[in-house]
Amino acid sequence: MRFLTLVLLILAAPSWSVEPQPQVGLGSTVSSADLLYFAGSPERSYTLLEGHIKENPSDYEALWRAARAAVVVGIDTEGIEPQNRWLDPAIDLSNRAVIESSDQIEGRYWRGAATGRRALNAGNAYAAELAQRVYDLSLIHISEPTRLGMIS
Repeated sequence: MRFLTLVLLILAAPSWSVEPQPQVGLGSTVSSADLLYFAGSPERSYTLLEGHIKENPSDYEALWRAARAAVVVGIDTEGIEPQNRWLDPAIDLSNRAVIESSDQIEGRYWRGAATGRRALNAGNAYAAELAQRVYDLSLIHISEPTRLGMIS
């Protein structure tokens, strides 16, 4: 019960960021999915978000959270093929999240996590292709100092 209370308090806490952040209300599908995720049910969180994304395909908050849940389930799943059934959609969802909001970090983070973990399961050629994608994407973001909060 204390854990649930802590999660609810964290979700209800005001954002202290200077930039306005999208608010996720406590009654929303996304916040319900977060509660499931943090309660140790990433697969149920993914299922809830999957339905939400069908109705709201450009919802950045839902896309990156679904990618996060899929990565976690994929890592926890035994066997390469079953893992890939989670990791491949995670790559797609995180790519979509980055397309929706390229200046946010969560989509890029989970794209790197999904792609990197998927590369571990791949054959040599596909693993090299995935590794190159992660490397190329990291160079794009490193070369843009304003994205890192630095003044050029």
